[in-house]
Amino acid sequence: MSEDWRLFKQQEKYLSGVKLIKQPYCPKDAQNDHDHCEFCMEKFGFNSDDLHFGYSTIDRNIWICEQCYEDFKERFHWEVS
Repeated sequence: MSEDWRLFKQQEKYLSGVKLIKQPYCPKDAQNDHDHCEFCMEKFGFNSDDLHFGYSTIDRNIWICEQCYEDFKERFHWEVS
């Protein structure tokens, strides 16, 4: 999986072993109406075709969709609460 196209941002440098929260989408900043999955760039938001649930870092700066979480959870050794 080291050649996976979704690993274009060197995520292992800042996402390995981090704690994630499984939750409904909620932006960190009220002025922000959407975020994107840190891996596949799928859109989290409030429109009907957006993702409404996923995993975020505790500070909600980074969101990860359920598919990317499943694909990378072992590689990144995430802890989920």
